[in-house]
Amino acid sequence: MIAGPLRADAEPQATDIDAQVRRIFKVLLMQNNFTIIPFFHLHSQCGDRLYKRELIPASVACGYGEDAASGRAASSSLVSREGFCRFDTVFRLPAPTFAPIIIPAIGSRREAFRGRQGPMTNRIVDFHTHAFPDALAVRAMKVLMDEAPGIRAYLDGTTGDLLRSMDRSSIEKSVICCIATKPEQFESILRWCTQIRSDRLIPFPSVHPADPILADHIRSITDEGFAGIKLHPYYQDFFADEDRMQNLYAQTDSRNLLLVMHTGYDIAFPRIRRADPQRILWVKEHFPDLRLVTTHMGAWQQWDEVREHLIGRQIHMEVSFALDDLEPQTAREMILGHPDGYMLFGTDSPWKDQAQTLEMVEKLRLPPQTMTQMLAGNALRLLGLS
Repeated sequence: MIAGPLRADAEPQATDIDAQVRRIFKVLLMQNNFTIIPFFHLHSQCGDRLYKRELIPASVACGYGEDAASGRAASSSLVSREGFCRFDTVFRLPAPTFAPIIIPAIGSRREAFRGRQGPMTNRIVDFHTHAFPDALAVRAMKVLMDEAPGIRAYLDGTTGDLLRSMDRSSIEKSVICCIATKPEQFESILRWCTQIRSDRLIPFPSVHPADPILADHIRSITDEGFAGIKLHPYYQDFFADEDRMQNLYAQTDSRNLLLVMHTGYDIAFPRIRRADPQRILWVKEHFPDLRLVTTHMGAWQQWDEVREHLIGRQIHMEVSFALDDLEPQTAREMILGHPDGYMLFGTDSPWKDQAQTLEMVEKLRLPPQTMTQMLAGNALRLLGLS
């Protein structure tokens, strides 16, 4: 869009440029036309100088300081009425021209993040991923895909490939959920979790409900400094509300560990109701302080029951493997109907693509505060990292 001529002997004035940008923002906001978070480039040529101004939503950009990639610094002036931050760069040009042009460039939140370290608004935590030891990854992935025909793997199952996916998606941290399918797997899983944990990879070991020394193993997880454990009612053959689970819940609760549990049906198993919304509600009613995290938007492919029994209650849930099945408006209503602080971002990588899941979240057009908390704030608080 042509914004009007600049005088050749004058630098573009911030107030004039901001006024032009505000007019564009007003039109776009009135059209309610954002499917992903926008940022704008404004170029003004004057003499041999090109003034490049980038405007990024303040909820993303404000306060992150100097851009490490290019050395640009944030302007102290914000386009605050529309909630956008300004970043200015001046380039020298070989020949003078005088046509200022405003170029709206719609880009994703991840493009605004890339290469920058900043406040929580810039951060993304994937609360549900899986990986395997390098020596076992090929075999484990094949077995799991054979159990669920038609399911696609987006990664090779190694932590290295997960980290590369995180880099592509600008995801800062991922929780790796392990599953002990037999009690005797506890020690090997714990050792591997100890080896791979880092600032970016946060593994959750697993205990098996049939473990004869369950309490000792839960204490070992706490002593090693892990934040939580993962359970899976299908792979570990239990029902969420059966009597033998009460000791496990009590031990986990007493040590203030997070408990991530697969909830709802599972794509690889017959549709037996092992961890449906009513069973989840039973667990929370009997162990109200248990730091339970349900998966797949409360219960995979049981979302009518999730809306009836779980939405609106103080029960943590992450959104993996749900957004591509739910209608966007239904997913949005469920997220907005849930208490602040209890919704988490998750992908179930490698079975879903992290970048694609982020795009589905962006298309929900959630309020900035809700988006910020779901993408990182709630997870960092739960993990004790906020």
